[in-house]
Amino acid sequence: MINLKSQKIIDTIFFSLLLILLTFYYSTLLLVPFHPDEATQIYMSSDVELIIYDIKSIYLRDDLQDPIKQNYRLLDSPLTKYSIGIARFIFQKPALTEDWQWDKSWEENSNALPSTDLLRVARMSTSIFFPGTLFFFYQLTRKIFSKPIAQISVILFASNSIVFLHTRRAMAEGILLFFLVLTLYCLYTFPNKWSFLTAIPVALAINAKQSLIVLAFIALLILIYQHYRHPKDMLRYITLFSSIILFIFYLLNPVIWDRPINGITAMIEKRSELTNNQVNAIESVADKFILNSPLEKIIGFIAQSFITLPAIQDIGNYQEQLASSEIVYTQYLVHKGISRNIFWGGILFVFFVLGFLQTLRSKQPQKIFLCFITILFILEVTILFNIPFQRYYLALYPFIFLFLAIGLTDFFLKIKTVVNKYTGCFLK
Repeated sequence: MINLKSQKIIDTIFFSLLLILLTFYYSTLLLVPFHPDEATQIYMSSDVELIIYDIKSIYLRDDLQDPIKQNYRLLDSPLTKYSIGIARFIFQKPALTEDWQWDKSWEENSNALPSTDLLRVARMSTSIFFPGTLFFFYQLTRKIFSKPIAQISVILFASNSIVFLHTRRAMAEGILLFFLVLTLYCLYTFPNKWSFLTAIPVALAINAKQSLIVLAFIALLILIYQHYRHPKDMLRYITLFSSIILFIFYLLNPVIWDRPINGITAMIEKRSELTNNQVNAIESVADKFILNSPLEKIIGFIAQSFITLPAIQDIGNYQEQLASSEIVYTQYLVHKGISRNIFWGGILFVFFVLGFLQTLRSKQPQKIFLCFITILFILEVTILFNIPFQRYYLALYPFIFLFLAIGLTDFFLKIKTVVNKYTGCFLK
C-alpha cells in the first residue's frame, strides 16, 4: 500500500508531467507537417456558413454543376468540418476556395494551401478536444482498474508520438479519439434506466468517423444484457436508442434532409466506391502495400500500433516539399517515436498481450467486457481495412496503452516481489 504522503508525491509528478506534455503539445502545434487532407477539411468547413445562410444549397441534388462538395458530404463524417467552420466563424477566417487535388503538384495546389493563421485556427479547433480525451480516459481507467493504472495509461497515451502527430492536424483523428473515449466512459457510468442515452455520444462518435459505428453495436449489446429479463423494456430502450442515433445523424447531415433514403443509399455507395478506388490506385503503384490475407492484416496491426515510425505522409506524393518541415518536426524526441522499432516495439507488444490476458483472467465483468470491446475493434481494423494507413489504427490506441500499462505494472510488481523475497533471505 502507498501511504498518503507518497500518493501526493506521485499525483504531483503525474499532473506536472501532464501539464508539461500539454504545454508542448499546443506550443508546437504548427510544427506538425502539413497533410493535404487538412486542406479538404478546411475547404469543406464552408458548410457552416451555408447552414446559417443557405441551408438548401447543401441538400442532395442530381443536377449539380460542381459535385465535389456534395461528394464529400456523402463520404465524410461532418464533425471535423463543423468544428473547423465554427472556429473560423468565431475568428473571422475565410475557408479555402479550392480543394486539394492529389493528382496535381504542390505548386499547382498553391491556392489550396491554408495560411499560417488559418491552419492554426483549424488545428486548434480539432486539437482542443485532446485534454477532454485525457480526462475521460483517466476517469474510465480509474473506475474500471485503479488510480496507478489510470495515471500510467494516460502518460503513455499523452506522450505517444503517433498520438502527438495525428491528433494535432485539422483532421478527424483528434475528435474521433475524444468521442470514442467519452462513449466508453458513458457506457460504463450511465445507470441502467438511462442507458439508452448513450446513443448521444455514440451518434456523435459515428459523426466524427464512420468506423466508430462498432460502438453502436457494443451499446446495443449492453442494452440487451441489462434488460433481457424484461422484453418489453428492452424493446422500448432499443427503440429509443436507435431513434436518438438516427435523429442526430439526420440532424448533422443536411445533405440527406430533403431525400433521406436516397441520401443514405448514396453515402453507402460512395464509401464503397472510394474504398475500391483507393485500393486499386495504391495496388497499381505499390501492390505490396495492400493487405489481403488475415495474417498480413494482423502484422499490419502490430506494425502500425507498435513498430512503424510516425507517418508524416500516408503516401509519398510530396516527399520533397515536406522534407524540411519533417526535419524540424523530428528534432524533438517526443516526435521521433524513439521506441518504435522492431526490438522495443516487439517488447511493448508482449507487455500489451500480457496485460490483456491478465485482464481477461480477472473474472470481473467490467474488465472482461473491455477486452471484448478491444477484440471487436481489432477485428474491425483487420477485417475491413486493406490499406494500412497509420491513422486508421488510432482508435485502438486507448486500449493498447491501457493493457500495456497493466502488463508493465504487473511485471514490475512481480520483479519487486522476487527482489524483496531474495533480499529478505539474504538479510536473514
